[in-house]
Amino acid sequence: MTQKMEWDSAQGVWLNNRASVSVENEIFPSPLYLFGYGSLCFKPGDLLGSFTRYIATVNGCTRLFAQRSCDHRGTASFPGLVVTLVQSSSIKEWLVTQEISCTGVVWVIPPDKATSVIEELDFRERGGYNRQYIDVQFQENTPYHKAGEIGKALVYTGMITNPNFYLPKSKLEAINIISAATGKSGENCEYLFKLLMFNQYNNLCDEYVQELAFGVWHRLGPWRARLFPFIFSNRKLLSREVSTSVEVSENQEGVSSDIKCTKNVNLNAFTANTNMENEMTMYGWGSNEFFQLTDRIEHGTTSIINNYISNYIPLIFLI
Repeated sequence: MTQKMEWDSAQGVWLNNRASVSVENEIFPSPLYLFGYGSLCFKPGDLLGSFTRYIATVNGCTRLFAQRSCDHRGTASFPGLVVTLVQSSSIKEWLVTQEISCTGVVWVIPPDKATSVIEELDFRERGGYNRQYIDVQFQENTPYHKAGEIGKALVYTGMITNPNFYLPKSKLEAINIISAATGKSGENCEYLFKLLMFNQYNNLCDEYVQELAFGVWHRLGPWRARLFPFIFSNRKLLSREVSTSVEVSENQEGVSSDIKCTKNVNLNAFTANTNMENEMTMYGWGSNEFFQLTDRIEHGTTSIINNYISNYIPLIFLI
């Protein structure tokens, strides 16, 4: 769906606070399938979450943390990093295999609720996303399709031409951003961890998501990481170095044998630099209103110490 959209560069969202010009008089197919591959998998909202969902796969596309988030998991001054759906032709140099796919969910939206759902999602996905229809392969029987069949679904994607598209130069750059960013919808790392947990709960395995999650968990350090104690099904993997690629296969101890692992993207191909110590300093030691690390070093260590004293020390007496 190609529509003329204007951009609010100060806020990092579409100017009209919508992912489309309007849904007035728009006709949606019946049934309307909506494909979710990021937060719609684990945080659909009250209205969408009241409907039935099914596991489905999009072939020829992969899920990447390549969309800046200025309105949900970050701010305009310090954007977070969330997923978008990217076609294989756009990222050929990073692909491990040409047979790429992304597995998520399709929500079945009743005809009388379609406009209300899309109105709500157009506002939610205002940070550079647009909607379009794509082919999905159903992994489960739905009231209208059998498992294995192909159907059309509406999806919100941040195309590579949208202003918020940003593919990190390295795995560790992505890890540093996700570890630090926070926005109105919560911590960026929570978004990543909940996506990982969705995959685990549904016996799905996206190694790209797993590698980032293990790296972020380490990057948080023991104090913050303790807030996410049940993230990983195989805790032995946590002892591995972040600078090495975390490989998860069906044969590893502690990993369910019915988990289907896919590895679409070679994160190490983004850059030859995998030195954690060098990249940890990329944001300096300042902090902003969300206590994020920033590149404004003039804030100095005083701010970070004051933030630590006022926000963390009182918690010691509550434990």
